[in-house]
Amino acid sequence: NLEEAVEIYGRILDIEEEVLGPDHVDLADTLQDLGLVRHKQGMLEETVALYSHALMIKQKRLGKMHAFNAGILNNLGYVLCMIGELDRAEAMYSKALVIKEENLGPTHASTSLTISNIAWLYCKQKEWDKSMQFYNRVMHIESERTGNSDGDPYIAKVLRDMARVRREEGKYEDAIGLYHRAINMLEKLYGQDLVSVASILNAIGLLRFKQGRLDDAMYCFSRGLTIHDRVNPEHPNTADMISNLAIVRKAQGDVEGALSDYRRCVQRYIAIHGSNHPRTQNAARQVRLLTWQKTAN
Repeated sequence: NLEEAVEIYGRILDIEEEVLGPDHVDLADTLQDLGLVRHKQGMLEETVALYSHALMIKQKRLGKMHAFNAGILNNLGYVLCMIGELDRAEAMYSKALVIKEENLGPTHASTSLTISNIAWLYCKQKEWDKSMQFYNRVMHIESERTGNSDGDPYIAKVLRDMARVRREEGKYEDAIGLYHRAINMLEKLYGQDLVSVASILNAIGLLRFKQGRLDDAMYCFSRGLTIHDRVNPEHPNTADMISNLAIVRKAQGDVEGALSDYRRCVQRYIAIHGSNHPRTQNAARQVRLLTWQKTAN
């Protein structure tokens, strides 16, 4: 119960401020915890205010370069990024990075995480080359840290993030190459029947569809769907992948195949979202349209 948590933290803050004073480190910790609750509630402006207050206290009591400040700065950067204040977010992440590099070292896992956050921020700012530079730093750190550049799940995640940058930049072939590297790494680690592999195949399929390479898109969606059907047929993404298959079949002129897929989508979406959800309604509309088209022909 988040509202109950807010009420409890409010009472704790009143007690701490009265007993310990308005700039005690324990008060800052409680402000930070309350900020986390407000974040979960989606009250992002208040979250920023609470984190900022906590940061001010800790900087005053512990010094600006204390390791504890890095976590608040990182959280502030994340929330500011969510509300679109990208320049302020960059400033927070940069300060967090300096503190982590000084206190934890340049190759620590937490340092790597902040570098990754900065990389994604640059992607949102459409500074593609800067984003890739920071992701390459993460790749180097993780390869050094794990001693294995060919078989680590976090490195596979970074490859997916790098692919997303290239995708946003419009460099689809580069993105697809990075996606395939991630797939190869994950399959080497865990085998072929992995939901995350299916998700990457779906991403590749969408890019191939945008390129007009319908057969390649069909292959990716079909392979991803096969994985979902074997591993977790009730997963919400299964219905989305069937929908993507239907879109490709429709583009290929396969009305019968597209109609069959959309009918499956309707049943899956009803089970997951209910009959009034936009995805259910859209799939049902496609069924009606294709049924009419089939009858007309």
